[in-house]
Amino acid sequence: MSTQKVKKAAYYKIVFLGDRETGKTSLIRRMFELPFSEDDYSPTSGLRYENLDFTQNEKKYYLQFCDVSGNSIYLELLSSILKSATIVLLIFDYKNEESQERIKQLFEIVKDNLPPERIFIIGNKFEKEKKEIPKQLISFISKNNFQIYPISVKENKGIQLILQSIIKTIDKI
Repeated sequence: MSTQKVKKAAYYKIVFLGDRETGKTSLIRRMFELPFSEDDYSPTSGLRYENLDFTQNEKKYYLQFCDVSGNSIYLELLSSILKSATIVLLIFDYKNEESQERIKQLFEIVKDNLPPERIFIIGNKFEKEKKEIPKQLISFISKNNFQIYPISVKENKGIQLILQSIIKTIDKI
C-alpha cells in the first residue's frame, strides 16, 4: 500500500463578462467541445456556473466558469463574484460598438479586484474578413497593455488559445 499523498487541485473561478449577445455562454459551450447552435440561444438570467475538470501535462485543473448575464441589473453582484475570481474574460462583439464600449466600463469594476495580467479581452464574431482592433478600443488596449484574443465561437476559432492562455496564467499564480 502506498503512503503517497495526493495533492488536491484547487478550483479556479473564471468569470465571463460582457454585453448581452456577445457569445459568453456559447464560448463556454465551445470550451466543453459542444457544437455551436444559433437556434439554441437563450440569454443567461443572472449567473450560471459550469465546471470543467481536465488534466494537462500530468496536472489536474478544476475550472469553474461563471457566466454573468449581460443585463446591467446584475452589475451589483459583480463585486462579490470578483472577490473569488482567478481570471476575468471581458468579451465584446466585433460587430457591435456598444459591446466594445461596455468592456471599458466593466474593466473599471474589475481592475480593483484583479491584476491586468489576469484580465483577458476577447473579441468574438471574428469571422471571414480580417478585422482590426476597433478604433474606440485602441487607446484602452495600449494604455492597459492588453492583448486581444480574436475568436469566432461560431466557426470554433481561437477557443483553444484562450483555454491554453488561462492555464498558463493559472500556472503563474
